[in-house]
Amino acid sequence: MLPAIWPKDVLLVRPKADSQLFEGEVVVFARDGRLITHRVARRLDAEGHRLLTRGDSSRAFDLPVEAHDVLGTVSAIYRSGREMQVHRAGPSGAGGLLAFALSFDEVVVTTFTAGAQETLPIFILDNLRQGQQLPIVNVVAFFVIVVTVVPVVLAQRLMRDTGVLRRGAANVTEAVEVAEIPAV
Repeated sequence: MLPAIWPKDVLLVRPKADSQLFEGEVVVFARDGRLITHRVARRLDAEGHRLLTRGDSSRAFDLPVEAHDVLGTVSAIYRSGREMQVHRAGPSGAGGLLAFALSFDEVVVTTFTAGAQETLPIFILDNLRQGQQLPIVNVVAFFVIVVTVVPVVLAQRLMRDTGVLRRGAANVTEAVEVAEIPAV
């Protein structure tokens, strides 16, 4: 589970009902007499009884896990005596702020470096100021959004379905101590 969980980390595992296991959560389950700590990649059925898991550094999914085999979810990680946060996989607010800052920066840079040419950001800004060409601005903005969103959606689907963007394999089952796992 590198980089989220390192060898010799101590994990606090809390039991959770089958219906409360969600994508992105780090779970501990037993398989072939060993404890495995991996992240839930996908629920295979609507009820959530079968889960697909994968280590954060692994390209391949594990064999499906029955939800009743899950001992619990990792609620805390203790590393060198300090408590670390358990992060769910998913989008963050920081990414949105970074995207906004970079796109705003592009408008400013384009405005000052365009010279006499009319670039797309200058065209949009001029038509927004005039207020008479709002339908045209709406259409242009729509196409810019579509052209931007389509590659992002394709990349997300590629990463989710095949795991192409993940590297290596890590199975942190032997060096990780698990605290207070209730008997099944």
